[in-house]
Amino acid sequence: MKQDIIDFYEGKLKVGRNKLSFDEIVKLPPDRLEKCHDYIQWLFPLPEDSKFMKDAPKLDESTAKVLAKDYSMRVFEAVKVMMKFWGIHLNLNSKDKPSVDPDQYWMKPDDHNHFRISRILRFLTLLSKASDTTSRAIHFQNIAMSLLYAVFVSNYKKKFATEKTKIGRASCRERV
Repeated sequence: MKQDIIDFYEGKLKVGRNKLSFDEIVKLPPDRLEKCHDYIQWLFPLPEDSKFMKDAPKLDESTAKVLAKDYSMRVFEAVKVMMKFWGIHLNLNSKDKPSVDPDQYWMKPDDHNHFRISRILRFLTLLSKASDTTSRAIHFQNIAMSLLYAVFVSNYKKKFATEKTKIGRASCRERV
């Protein structure tokens, strides 16, 4: 298990150039979320090396199981912060479809936020696979599918995703 990832999710570890904790990151204003690039790998770690941050933590299966079981609310908190940042509205307790505020700045070809969205989708897919209960797995799948739905509907209208950014492809390749 990767204790540094767990310590970060518990708020015991500060990361990045600015040495921020989980709680500090999820409270950042939108301009800081956009300009700062060394937190996303900590909020949503993946098993592979990061192309953008050489010291990014790498998620392993045992850590994914712990995050899925014991930190699902913190994961959802991180996802909600990013969705709010992107103008994506989601209510998992409602029949309302996810929506995106029109004309978001990231809805342009090759925006780096497309990579962030793909990272979150893949992270949620990995947590779903690592979940110890079906209901927890479905919870992570629902969050991922809602995010993906909102982005795809927006892309259908604006045509901003390109082959370079491949929104959702990483998640779609790893079917749950």
